[in-house]
Amino acid sequence: MKSKHLLICCALLGLVSSLSAAPTPSDPGEIPLVYEVENTGSNLPRPLLPALVDLPVVGPLTDPFLWSETDPHNWSDPAVARSTDFSDWSRRRAQIAWEIQHYEIGEMAFICTP
Repeated sequence: MKSKHLLICCALLGLVSSLSAAPTPSDPGEIPLVYEVENTGSNLPRPLLPALVDLPVVGPLTDPFLWSETDPHNWSDPAVARSTDFSDWSRRRAQIAWEIQHYEIGEMAFICTP
């Protein structure tokens, strides 16, 4: 059993190292595997998030492409409520990060370096 876990860990480590060593694409239309910065949406404004007690109860898994401002129970125009465009991903990723920090783990500490 240990050897199976070790084999899986080695395979995952190899995959991660091969992905992290991948070059940044030269074609601006190509989706990059690696970015120069950790959070490409850090310059975007925080979404307005309701208090935990004000959140709606959602039975099934939520749609990961809905903007934070969208009510999951009451939306009609998909062009405004959600986006699957890659160009919008940095905004949605930043919103998801703020939601996790706001509701679950607390804000990430920033270290200032001279």
